Amino acid sequence: MAQLLFIGTSSMTFHCTCVIFLFLLTQTKGECFNEANCTGGAEEMKMLHKKLLKDYVPEVRPSRFYNTSTKINVELHLSVVMGLDTKQQLVYLRAFFRFSWIDEYLQWNSTDYGGIERILVLQNNIWKPDVIIENAADEHDMLGGERVFISVNSDGLAKWEPPFYLQGTCKLDMSKYPFDKSICPVTITSWMTDNQSTNIQWTGDPVNLDSMMINGEYDISSAGAVLKIGEYEDQFFETVTFRIKLARRPVYSIISLLIPLNLLAVLGILSFMMPPKEPEKVAISVTILLSFTVFLSIIENNIPPTSDTISLLVIYVSALLVMSFLSVVGNILVVTIKCSDESDERKHIQARSLENILGQHNTAAVLYKNKPESNNKLTHSLLDTNNCNTSPCIFCTKAFDSAQLKDKPQSSNSRANKLNKYFMIISCVAFVLISCFMVVLTSM
Repeated sequence: MAQLLFIGTSSMTFHCTCVIFLFLLTQTKGECFNEANCTGGAEEMKMLHKKLLKDYVPEVRPSRFYNTSTKINVELHLSVVMGLDTKQQLVYLRAFFRFSWIDEYLQWNSTDYGGIERILVLQNNIWKPDVIIENAADEHDMLGGERVFISVNSDGLAKWEPPFYLQGTCKLDMSKYPFDKSICPVTITSWMTDNQSTNIQWTGDPVNLDSMMINGEYDISSAGAVLKIGEYEDQFFETVTFRIKLARRPVYSIISLLIPLNLLAVLGILSFMMPPKEPEKVAISVTILLSFTVFLSIIENNIPPTSDTISLLVIYVSALLVMSFLSVVGNILVVTIKCSDESDERKHIQARSLENILGQHNTAAVLYKNKPESNNKLTHSLLDTNNCNTSPCIFCTKAFDSAQLKDKPQSSNSRANKLNKYFMIISCVAFVLISCFMVVLTSM
């Protein structure tokens, strides 16, 4: 959706930018630099245009001697960086170039034309550098337009400031996301004019950020420019790459991504603090595991699917995902061992209780033989094991409870509790090691 919006509005933004820069261009100094000596008007301007453009051929390089090349100074003035498409690795920006050169056929004496020292000429009426934007990913690779003017001074200094909208390719380095820093290029090249005819150069910082709007997502700075000369069919052509450094502002990602991730990891460790008899331990650890998978999918949507550079954050989340999986396995083992210990404990108590009941039956049998008839009824009831609703069976129940309380092991010494503590310590150590390792790699 963002790409369609940028593509759909690119034509409109291009024309609006043209109008803005043309307005600023006409509001600088006017046609006369010295207003006191400026007596010329529209008639003198018409005469000057006719004289200069009468035999002018825009396709001819304006140099009287072709054994010397035309020096072209260039600057990139960045207006706004509208965003980055990290999936497609594209940068969207608006800017304008400032080209300046000496046109030896557009020179005049200003006193002969009423002090007029500057004229504006449509770019298609005079010679201009043969350059295109090389890394444009859409159809906007040509500079300027039919209604873009070129400013020409009386000494022949021509200034061409074509605005442009760029949807350009940008190789992103997402290995340290969200602390990533990328260099996005704006590359221009001479299409048909070789370096024997024109030489592109610059003075100072070629990337001007004075009029740039502040970007809330990236900290934008200049990384200079690089001049390369390529060979094609025994000719050499110049290519200039203006480098724009984009450093992501990580505050939003830290609050919305890193802090929740670490809290989930700590919560996974705290699941081992629950008693082994609580089956909710497993449910909590499984929920945390699913939460990590959701965060991993969110990160994958913001990172290009390439194997050239793998984001450290993806590695970090994957490590926490593995640790969460092992926490699920650990909690399952703890609960299983606890249930097994309780089963063995019940069997042990039942065996001891059975021994007590059998001992009571033997005592009742002796009493049945040796006591008088008045006690035979009570003794017979003790031997009746099928009737557990009679009051003498309370003796059996109390014997069972006393044996259970006597033989029940202490919970702090059980295997499940010990294993629970071991898993918690191992999880803490693993989380600290993984976090420290990621911090070291990010700072490198």
